[in-house]
Order: sequence, then structure tokens, then C-alpha cells
Amino acid sequence: MKRLLMIILTTISPILAQCDWNDDGTVDVLDVVSMVDCILTNCWNGSQCDWNGDGDLNVIDVVDTIDCILFDCFSVDVYGCTDPEAINYNPDANIDDGGCEYADDTCIDIDGNIYDTIQLGDQLWMAENLKVTHYRNGEEIPTGFNDSGWINLNDTETGAYAVYNDDPVNAETYGNLYNWYAVDDSRGVCPEDFHIPTDEEWMELEMYMGMSYEEAHDSDNRGTDQGSQLAGNADLWFSGSLENDPAFGSSGFTALPGGYRSYGNGYYIFVGEIGWFWSSTAYNNNRAWHRVLSYDNSDVNRSSIFKRSGSSVRCVGD
Repeated sequence: MKRLLMIILTTISPILAQCDWNDDGTVDVLDVVSMVDCILTNCWNGSQCDWNGDGDLNVIDVVDTIDCILFDCFSVDVYGCTDPEAINYNPDANIDDGGCEYADDTCIDIDGNIYDTIQLGDQLWMAENLKVTHYRNGEEIPTGFNDSGWINLNDTETGAYAVYNDDPVNAETYGNLYNWYAVDDSRGVCPEDFHIPTDEEWMELEMYMGMSYEEAHDSDNRGTDQGSQLAGNADLWFSGSLENDPAFGSSGFTALPGGYRSYGNGYYIFVGEIGWFWSSTAYNNNRAWHRVLSYDNSDVNRSSIFKRSGSSVRCVGD
């Protein structure tokens, strides 16, 4: 075995090529069978898989090959970027060297979640709902509160998130529901180079979609088809005016009906029907501005909601 290990250390790459009889990029039992067949039929060409370099292919080389398969000595460490989303992805790498590079519009949170983005006017937006579970500095965002625990977070203004109906599948589809105290936390929930949109940044987006200045600065339901433009993924929405408008999904923003966690009783409600989205702008001590898209309206609602509510988050580029 000592002799075998010395051979592995000095000749593993050429031996790998020589012992891969069927050229499938790996050495396994099929290659051992081919080796034995070659010994029996005397087909050796003078080079293949001669582990001990004695100028012959024999049972000793078969044993060495089997040992190497059993100890996985043919596995070669290839360092590089292993993330397919990176612009320098190396499909041959099996060890990430930490050098992955991304395009300027790539959005990756502290947990490693990668979000699609969409350029709309002068703004770069996430095209998916946030699902991060840590603040940007790595500290955990509190979660797992029951109904009463959720509404009592208001007493200490503690940031937290929840997953609709406590079902991880919903987090994967719709992202998490955050209270405003998490949104407003100085540690930051958005990925690097992104932030929670202000009320004014939401207005900029709506006006880019064709809403008038006067309507954008109004409250309640405003505009025409801006909600339909911003929404996306018809399979997740209840059938109604939002989805049936010809403008549905045209912006690429792909707003989803992630539902809501109630400020009054902590219940989860309205998934599939309504999407709530925070802004970073406070309305008063208890409320903050947000946006609402509803399956039965093609416009966009601007109103304030209690900070202890659980709503979806979209981040916008700095």
C-alpha cells in the first residue's frame, strides 16, 4: 500500500488517463473488467495502467487499480468557482475557491440566496420576494413566534420574520413575511448594494409604469393597470381583474400574492389573493407606508399599515 500511495502522489493524472479504458472520465469496475480482458487476450499496447512501471500489464496492476478505486484516489481536487450563477463558473471545479464573480446586477443575500433582478427605468429591483433569515451582518432574524408572540413583538419593537402557515414550501415560493421592525433595522435585511425602497421610490416605479404624478402621490387605489404590470406568475394568483388585464406580467417585476400575517391576531391570510410590500417610510409611530396588489384590481393600493404586520419585501438597488 505504501508503494501504491507513492505512485498516486506522483503519477495520479497520467494513470487516470491510462486506466480509463472506456474514456468516460472515471475509473470504475468496467475499466477493471477491460483490464482483465486485455491481460487474457494479450492486447496490451505497452502503456495502459502499468502502475509499477515494470513494462507489463498483470494481476499486480489489477490489484493496484482496485485499491485506488476503493480509496477513491482517482478523485482530483479542482479549485474554481462552483456557482452556476457566476460569470466565471467552472463546471469542472469540485472545490469552491471563493473567487466567484457576478455581474453588476446580481443580487445575493447573506444566506447565499440569489435573486433575479429587473431594470425598470433608473431603478434596479429584485424580481423575487426576499427570503433571507439573517441580517446583513450575519445575526439571525428572530422567527418561530406563535400568534400572540407575533403581535406582542410590537411592545419591544423587535424585528422578526414568519413563513406563511409555517410551511417552508411557502418561503421558497413567496419569500418570508417580515414585520417593519426588521425592515427598519440598521443591520439591514437587503443584500449588499440593495436597500428597502422608500415610499418615494415606489412612486418612481409606479410613474415609470405610467401612473400620473398626482395619482402616485395619492393614497388608496390609484392608477390604471400598474398593478397588473407589476404582478406575475398567473398560476399563483386567484382569477380576477389583476390577472385578466392584458398588461399582466409585462414589466418583469413578478409581484406575487404572498399573503400577510395579521397585526391583530397573528393569523396568516390571503395567500393567492393579495401581495403586501413594505416601504422603509414610516407613516407615524405605529404605521408605515406599503403597497398592495389584489387579485380583483388591476391598479396599486398605497396605504399605511401597522408595523407589527407581516408583509413581503422587495429590495431596490442603491
